[in-house]
Amino acid sequence: DIDVSLYTANTDEDVKCQEPVMRCFFLETKVILQECLIKKCSKTQDVLNIWKNGNASLENTKLNSTKSAKCKECEEYEEKNFTEFIQSFVKVIQRECK
Repeated sequence: DIDVSLYTANTDEDVKCQEPVMRCFFLETKVILQECLIKKCSKTQDVLNIWKNGNASLENTKLNSTKSAKCKECEEYEEKNFTEFIQSFVKVIQRECK
């Protein structure tokens, strides 16, 4: 089991904050990856792939990285457990990919 507290962005965050929200999720994915490496999770490779792909896509889409004053820093979000983090992550990605 992955037992971590992760800063979890709100799924209803302002559309203008989509890029910072995605960055937060991928930053926290790195925490999950570290935990997986320590605990030798069966899904370590999957987590690594998600992290690599996410970072690559964020590098490619440096959407006018002008920081909106309204967007939160990752650390300003509530810390949630792994399950809640994944549920929020899925919602954000589904909204992003519509």
